[in-house]
Amino acid sequence: MLEKDLFINIIVDRESVTASDDLEEHKKTVEIKTSANPVIFIKRVLEKYKMPTILGKKHSWNCFLNENLIIVIKGNNFEFNPVVKSLSFQKINKVFFSYIP
Repeated sequence: MLEKDLFINIIVDRESVTASDDLEEHKKTVEIKTSANPVIFIKRVLEKYKMPTILGKKHSWNCFLNENLIIVIKGNNFEFNPVVKSLSFQKINKVFFSYIP
């Protein structure tokens, strides 16, 4: 586990949401301040990683940190529903957003 208030690089990626979305690269490395709180952590990631705007309101994103589900984000207004209470980090950290229509 890393110390509090460290800045780390996160490799962020997401699923495509439309056929034309496949044409763009989604993977990006961002540097953020760590937080054990999943909501604060994901908000920091989203400050540096642009998510697509989806028509409708019932979709969601399952968010994984190092292949572990940590939070579900509902709709374009980003209603955060944590699945875990606390996060731990590794030397290499990956966030993946899985689209749920």
